[in-house]
Amino acid sequence: MKLRKPVATLLATMTLAAATLLGLATPAAAADCPAGNFCLFSGPDFTGSQFNLYRCDTYSLQNWEGHGSWINNQTPGTRAQFLDQNHNVIHTTPGAYSASSHHDWTPVWYIRNC
Repeated sequence: MKLRKPVATLLATMTLAAATLLGLATPAAAADCPAGNFCLFSGPDFTGSQFNLYRCDTYSLQNWEGHGSWINNQTPGTRAQFLDQNHNVIHTTPGAYSASSHHDWTPVWYIRNC
C-alpha cells in the first residue's frame, strides 16, 4: 500500500475506495475480524495493517492508496458505505457477513460502517 503522506493514526473519520466484491474471507481472516466489527486491511487478502470499526460512525482513513481488503462481520444484514472526498456514496457493501479480498482504496476517503 502506497501512502499519500505519512500516516500517524487512524482518525475518527476514515476513508476507503470503491470496492469489488470478490467473495467471502478465508476462515482465518474471519477469525481475525471480531463479531460486530467492520474490518479494514491495508493489504490485499486480509494482510497489512488492520483497523476494526465497531462503533457506528463515519471514519476518515486519510492517506491510503492502492489495494487492500475488508470484512463486514457486523450484525447480519448491516451494510457499510464507502464515500468519496465530498462525502458522496461510491459503494455500498452487501449485508454482513460479506468481504472483499482485493479492493482499491484510492478513491475512498470515508467509511460509514453502519
